[in-house]
Amino acid sequence: FGGSLEFAEILKKKCVNKKLPIFVEFECMIYSGFKNDSGSVWVSGYKKGLKMAAYPGKLTNFALETLTKVYPELSSADNIIETGLSNGNSVAHAPILALNAGWAENQDMEPFLFYWQGCTSGVGRVVEGVDEERLALGKALGIQLFSEKEMTLKYYSYQGAHGKTISEIYRTNPVYEWDYAPKTFQHRFFLEDIPYGMVPMENLGKILKVKTPLITAIIEIASRLTNQDLRSQGRDFRRLGLQDISKEDLLDRVRTGI
Repeated sequence: FGGSLEFAEILKKKCVNKKLPIFVEFECMIYSGFKNDSGSVWVSGYKKGLKMAAYPGKLTNFALETLTKVYPELSSADNIIETGLSNGNSVAHAPILALNAGWAENQDMEPFLFYWQGCTSGVGRVVEGVDEERLALGKALGIQLFSEKEMTLKYYSYQGAHGKTISEIYRTNPVYEWDYAPKTFQHRFFLEDIPYGMVPMENLGKILKVKTPLITAIIEIASRLTNQDLRSQGRDFRRLGLQDISKEDLLDRVRTGI
């Protein structure tokens, strides 16, 4: 979330008086897969209907024309805030791992499937609660977001995912059949998805006056589990000069790049 904003700020400082490139963000990685060895990967899934946006947003259609030559099923989002808020990894990974902490630390005895076994109905309700906070952020900005349930079905229903709850959908998704849980808390589910997903969402909530108690709780729990201050490592809006920005100015910033 907000990678284009941070990268653009760095380049502005390093490349004074030079034209910046067009930045493009996808909702998520278009492929699901695993590294086999140093020279090959196994692609286990392909996300249909993925959205993208450019920064500045006024160049999104231009970028889409180029990218659809490679990925013809791509569609455009309103802006990079929409794509940033549409990354389901930030909603699912950290809550599931945090709520299975004991099992994750004891996998020498019995490894477990992260989604199929880890996302029980109760854990799924917490994921849905985090998702409700994410949707509230979008609503406050006038952005109509898909729920995590809708997104997962959009990406994977053609491969067999189905259900009414997030637990049911995750546990019927064949793409997740081989997704084993991390055996350590020093893993991207915490070290990436919280600093670069949940922390910016928490920051955005403060700007928009939207409460994010579950997001805040997961950040705190994961920081304790990893023995790191994940919030201070995150993409803080103060570092981007956005701490006092209004909703209207934020939307204008991502549209114009200025």
